[in-house]
Amino acid sequence: MPYISTFPLPRKHWTMEGRLTLERLWNTNLKHGRNALPMDAFARNYGLSEARIKRELNRGFTGVLLKDKVHGGWIYPEYSAVLAQGVTSALQANKGRRSVVTNKFADELVEDLKKGLSVASCLHRLEAKDWVNLPKQRTVYYHLRGGDCPAVGEAPLPSAQG
Repeated sequence: MPYISTFPLPRKHWTMEGRLTLERLWNTNLKHGRNALPMDAFARNYGLSEARIKRELNRGFTGVLLKDKVHGGWIYPEYSAVLAQGVTSALQANKGRRSVVTNKFADELVEDLKKGLSVASCLHRLEAKDWVNLPKQRTVYYHLRGGDCPAVGEAPLPSAQG
């Protein structure tokens, strides 16, 4: 007979509801002291792998460690679902392709625009200086119009040519 997990989560990703359930069950388990289940037994008891529980406990580690001398001296972390969700949200925000318009490039561009040079001449100048991964002219204009370059307001905005 297959085991049915008590955790309200799909088999791939933790949800906030699943994290709150884990927080309640894990921290209650830790309060049992000598009678607390070790991590592998806890995971097996709820139909999850030990590795999955360890990864999630690391995400929501509160900084409080509890030693258990009965089960071989393991150190068990206290868990917070809110901290784990915050870590996950921060990591998910970093997904996607990195922009080729970097802060260093934007500073160079602003300097050239203040001197009265065009975007194309700035790109040619940086290309001659052996810059790699330079954005295309059209991309630069897109970022300028979007306001991604904070100091551009001080420099005259060139008209788009491409």
